[in-house]
Amino acid sequence: MTKSVKVIIVGAGVSGLKAAETLISCGKLGKDDIVVLEAQDKVGGRIQDSKIDQSKLGIPYALGALWYHDSLANSVLKEMLETGLLKEEDIYYDDKDGPTYTSEGQLDVSGLRLNRVLEEVIQFFHLYFNTERQNISCDEVVKEYIKSHSFFLTTEQKQYIRRAMRYYELWYGVPAETADGRMVLETHQGRNILNKKGYTFLIDTLLEKIPESSILLNQPVKSVTQRGGSTKRVVVGTKSGLEIEADFVVVTVPLSILKLKADDEFGITWNPSLPSKTQNFINAVDFAALGKVIFEFNNVWWNQDEDQFLILPDEIESKHWFNADGSPRPFSFPALAVNYSRLYNRGGSLVILTPAPLTDYLESHPDQAWTYFKPMLEKIAVNSVEDPISTITSSWTLNPYIRGSYSAVLFKPTNSESKNPDDLEGLELGNDVIRFAGEHTVTECSGCVHSAYDSGVREANWILNALQDFTPNL
Repeated sequence: MTKSVKVIIVGAGVSGLKAAETLISCGKLGKDDIVVLEAQDKVGGRIQDSKIDQSKLGIPYALGALWYHDSLANSVLKEMLETGLLKEEDIYYDDKDGPTYTSEGQLDVSGLRLNRVLEEVIQFFHLYFNTERQNISCDEVVKEYIKSHSFFLTTEQKQYIRRAMRYYELWYGVPAETADGRMVLETHQGRNILNKKGYTFLIDTLLEKIPESSILLNQPVKSVTQRGGSTKRVVVGTKSGLEIEADFVVVTVPLSILKLKADDEFGITWNPSLPSKTQNFINAVDFAALGKVIFEFNNVWWNQDEDQFLILPDEIESKHWFNADGSPRPFSFPALAVNYSRLYNRGGSLVILTPAPLTDYLESHPDQAWTYFKPMLEKIAVNSVEDPISTITSSWTLNPYIRGSYSAVLFKPTNSESKNPDDLEGLELGNDVIRFAGEHTVTECSGCVHSAYDSGVREANWILNALQDFTPNL
């Protein structure tokens, strides 16, 4: 079967749907001019809520994005407010300074002046990369700070700095000892707002403006072929045998899929090969595995008045993070437990963020989640600890069309042949026919919903401008 359109969009996540909505809303393209190919049997990509029947409390939990990040410059937040789709009861600032715990109990962060030291560590990151070009990991930069400022640090501060800085693993989704140190340099524009409404409403809002016939589900793309000398300049083939020709294609699949070899079952063949700059970018950036574990309880046995609980890991070498049987050792990774009982008056629930490689294990072994977390959560208890009545985990690492959470930059030796992502900043991915969108194509705020959203707008506008000057080959 062959179909002909003007624009093909590969992927029905937020960037793909926003690109389609922007193109259709302009009034210059009709429903038969655009097709969105989605590999899965549902739209939304990495925006997904748990099913109601998974929850004993009747709560749909966001398994992907949860916050409006960079609230001063968040385009999604701004549009939702302007259109009246966001109400006061839909958001919550959960940035109250919460307690921090270790395996020994609650940590006196204020008394140790640990937050002030951590602020100085971040300043040190900036100074380090302004004067040094050596590529080192986040953890190695922290070690450099301790080494150069040891005289000014107390014994307790030295004891906790590295462990406290592993908090950033819950932002980046990768271990501090493998994350590129420059990831800490990313700036944020405004406070983070917890999105009580979830992001699936954003997907539903976009779908209202896209004809149902324009979205084809269960159509994994297998090949993208650019050709010359014909009316349509690109042909996209799917696993089902469907071939669609078009003038332009916008590829919004996750970076984790772009990194697959063509001969992989879920990889894409590019004919001809992608431009070298695009391939260099794909090689330079990696992807993370930030996951979630949700525990529901009949009662709240922790402090109901706290927004979050941060639990620091012990100082354990990475080779000892997992036991001989492959199970993770408690207190091997940092944990941030978000207190959902502040949001819902239906029993109690905790939503816990997990970094790789812990995410990979718990998503594959959800029945082991309570075994791992119970010794850690016992530290936050103010009443008798109860066993959960239900456990829900994300499954991003198990989904072959996603394979993780979002893009991340991993430490690579300076002699690596891979390009430094900083050298590719401002890079225009793709060419005049094949375009790319998604959170991984944005240098600022990568990994966020609004960055994916903005990239969809960017590529749709690029195509609209190109169509004004485009004359098909005859």
